[in-house]
Amino acid sequence: MTWRQLLFILAAGILALVLYLGWSWQPERQVQNRFEDLIAALEKRNLKKVKALISPEYRDEWGLRPDDLVKLSDEMLRQFFWVEITPVEPRVTRTDRGVEVRTRLQLQGNGTALAQAALSRAGEWREPFVFVWRKESGKPWDWKLASMSQSELNLQAIPWE
Repeated sequence: MTWRQLLFILAAGILALVLYLGWSWQPERQVQNRFEDLIAALEKRNLKKVKALISPEYRDEWGLRPDDLVKLSDEMLRQFFWVEITPVEPRVTRTDRGVEVRTRLQLQGNGTALAQAALSRAGEWREPFVFVWRKESGKPWDWKLASMSQSELNLQAIPWE
């Protein structure tokens, strides 16, 4: 193998790596990955991971802050013996607010009477959830959940300390 052939192979490898990183670090792809991480963390009840995926600046229409959202997640997940959360046809798009994931969520599981009521109610929702993600730093993978909404979900009845 000649010196030129080696140089060509090295240059082709570097170009392939740059193209792959450019493709994999696109905001929509990174947010899709973080969203999948969030769903997996919720299903596994990994609240430390859930909290790590939420921006300290998180705000939503219900007035929840990051710690409130983690606490609510914990309270709901405690009601389930097992739970599976399935995003239905998620759409990931850039907006002026960040990158949004719009999806309906299907819930399956088993648990207490409260879990069964939650499953029943969630099965009636027709509107999608909207998860807004923002980049927290210059790192291509550092996307955090900045807000969430769902027009049919009413959390106003929950008292927050």
